[in-house]
Amino acid sequence: MAWEQRKLGERINFIGGATPYKANPKYWNGNIVWLSSQEIKAKYIYSGTYKITKKAIDDNVTKFVGKGTPLIVSRSGILARMFPVSIPMVDVAINQDIKALQFDHAKLNVDYVVSYLNAKEKYILHSIIKTGTTVQSVSMPDLNKMLFPIPGHTEQVKIGNLMMSLDHLIAANEYKLKSTLKNQRCLKESFFNYL
Repeated sequence: MAWEQRKLGERINFIGGATPYKANPKYWNGNIVWLSSQEIKAKYIYSGTYKITKKAIDDNVTKFVGKGTPLIVSRSGILARMFPVSIPMVDVAINQDIKALQFDHAKLNVDYVVSYLNAKEKYILHSIIKTGTTVQSVSMPDLNKMLFPIPGHTEQVKIGNLMMSLDHLIAANEYKLKSTLKNQRCLKESFFNYL
């Protein structure tokens, strides 16, 4: 069966957040993880630096995002060199520099969507990121228009699982490499300290 081609914005809604007023103590030090763009680094997020209260969400000061909802950085200096995409493994709230990707999970697989965006990072950085300003940002109209191939759901799951397996393999090898390099540095240091 041929893959369906759609514009990304036809299948995914991008929802932005906000920063609760920092001088209002009723909004901070609660039990809901609140994320800023600096915390969208790893593929999976389990915690955050700051926590807010339910009142901050109830007062429409920020947006609540359920666990498993992909997040992208939409405004940050980091967009000059990379396009961060993460999946929170806990419920979170987000600031204005992050967009949550909301879509029908019965039609789109999370790992497939994240893998596709990761694979298109180079294109996004060169064609969709607005530069020439103080801080880089994603041109949301251009991102919404980006073509998005959609295989059947079963195929999406298989592709998502394959990409996730590759991510784990790469991470394991990066860990081994770092460990080996650290051991080599220690060996060199010991050698020169011995002299």
